[in-house]
Amino acid sequence: ASMNGPLMWLFDDPKNHSWVSKTPWKNKGVSSQSEEEENNTEADEKAEMDGNGYAWGQIAHTLAWIYQVIGADDVAVPKEVYCTMTHAPNTGADIALAAVITCRDGVVFSLTGTALLPGSEYADPPVGKHIRVEVFGDDGCLMYGGNDRIPESGRLEVRKTASGTPEDGQSEYPCSADRDWSEELGADAASGLKDGFYFEDGEPGGKGPGSMKAFLDSCTASSLRYFEGKGMSRPMVNDSLIGLRTVQIIHCMYRSSISGRAEKIDEEEI
Repeated sequence: ASMNGPLMWLFDDPKNHSWVSKTPWKNKGVSSQSEEEENNTEADEKAEMDGNGYAWGQIAHTLAWIYQVIGADDVAVPKEVYCTMTHAPNTGADIALAAVITCRDGVVFSLTGTALLPGSEYADPPVGKHIRVEVFGDDGCLMYGGNDRIPESGRLEVRKTASGTPEDGQSEYPCSADRDWSEELGADAASGLKDGFYFEDGEPGGKGPGSMKAFLDSCTASSLRYFEGKGMSRPMVNDSLIGLRTVQIIHCMYRSSISGRAEKIDEEEI
């Protein structure tokens, strides 16, 4: 999977404190801080993040999308992560990365991304993010990618493994107008399918990335409800796991970029 965006204006500007600082909760530059807050530097240093930048700011969207599609229960449960990063000259935020995630069921996937795509989505003309996700398995593969501002730049493609038949490896487009999913998905869900590339809703009047919405929804589920499953629908349990997997992987990406070796995810955190 890869996610490349025109975002140097965001990640290499020190003014964007919450996006680039290792202590984004500190309101730097505000003179109204109390004396207690100003003297709490030692605690702040101990609480400092391993890193902040493109991984937390953008790759979280991609990981949430992946686990939303493949499921987060017992598929691709991460085991260890190796990652290398490049950092912005003015802020120190990560702006380019490459990672390999090894999972407990034998699944392995690569993840890359950079903020170095020229342009800006807020310029005239705007430049969109370039995103590509490919999932391969015994029964076939799923591919989805394109320019996030141009729906016509991509579409969902599926190729099934059917050895010895004419259908083996042939492209199918599940969201095309000639497919009716009403019986399988229900009329409401089927009517919402779009044949094109739709990844984020980044327009000024938009609601933001659906993948990030799923991530935030998972964070709002209480730990008690999550662990005991009380009063939770199955989608919410899965959303909680999507958030967990996303955080586990990105946290290990930063740790690995510092240590220079693969970092393991504790089994107790699964």
